Amino acid sequence: MERPQKKQRFDFDSPTLEPSPPKPKTYYQPRETAPSSSNARSTSLSTSAPLESRRDASSGRSTSHVPDRGNYRGYYTKRKESQMDPDVRLAKIPKDWFKGARVLDVGCNSGVVTVEIAQTLEAARVTGVDIDGTLIGQARRYADLAWSRQTPSQAIKEALDESIKDIPPHIIKVPSKKKKPDLFHFPMAMPQMFGSLPAPPRDVLTTYLENEEVETVGTIQRGKRRVMPTEILAFPDNLRFHVANWPQESIHTDRKGYNMILAFSVSKWIHLHGLNAGLFQFFSKCFSSLLPGGRLILEAQPFSSYGKSARFSGELKANWDKLREDGPDKGWKNEDGDFERVLLEEIGFERKESLGSTGKKGFQRPIDVYYKRQGSYL
Repeated sequence: MERPQKKQRFDFDSPTLEPSPPKPKTYYQPRETAPSSSNARSTSLSTSAPLESRRDASSGRSTSHVPDRGNYRGYYTKRKESQMDPDVRLAKIPKDWFKGARVLDVGCNSGVVTVEIAQTLEAARVTGVDIDGTLIGQARRYADLAWSRQTPSQAIKEALDESIKDIPPHIIKVPSKKKKPDLFHFPMAMPQMFGSLPAPPRDVLTTYLENEEVETVGTIQRGKRRVMPTEILAFPDNLRFHVANWPQESIHTDRKGYNMILAFSVSKWIHLHGLNAGLFQFFSKCFSSLLPGGRLILEAQPFSSYGKSARFSGELKANWDKLREDGPDKGWKNEDGDFERVLLEEIGFERKESLGSTGKKGFQRPIDVYYKRQGSYL
């Protein structure tokens, strides 16, 4: 027969106030095996100085990232005093151009302008495309942050589960349907502490824009006919980002075309990599991707800025030498009217309109609009 265990007795009169001794820290210990020849280079990089701090011995510059396609990190910290400020280039464009429109932002970088269009200008669909996958990742995180900070809409409140009735009404504050959401309703600390808010179901924020009747001319039926309403997806459902070299690659949103294409500060990099032929290919694709009556918004860098950017690689320097010398590859210059001549006379745009110039400290550049004529996809 087993003897019963004695109960442990605690002395509550004399508690121990000394803290328990700290546990010894444990650190990851790498294996002491020598790396194989196939991954010797990657292992040496990971065990040496951090990637951001490694420097080229000859020039002293960081070798971690070379923005040889204009894919600068922290680009908008140079163009704007605050990332939350409205973009001055968008302020030059009439807001009614964006309402219900399909918009493509070529070379969107970290998506600051793309998100502003989708969130504040009532565009039906906004697509941002960039060749740099890291920047597209930043753009998607920035969109999540913008969505998580804005005021919840009335439509979302009405679509919530029945459990929301148990929450005191003063906890959930939503604007009326006619009022635009406050973009900075929640502080930055909220998504940082609790994570980004999930996107709502697609049908919750979807609205429809009625279109005007069009005149039908034909042998069977003539007169006016109704046009299907345009589906307007509210932010964030109206926003998508893609990684692609858009002048040479297609994305699935190209199939339906665009009412507006933004080409903010990308022409120089296309020109340096593809010479005049590459720039012509880009202009041609913009024209063919626009719907009838569509607009190309072009912010072109001056030719004088090419030389500094060509120092990023030997290929760019060689192309820069071809562009600035007399010969078959002599580069077109926007300031001399070459871009306007090519876009109107060779590509087929109907007319050009200047919206003025914006920017400062090296970013002062003209904003031009090229119109595609109505009634033709060609």
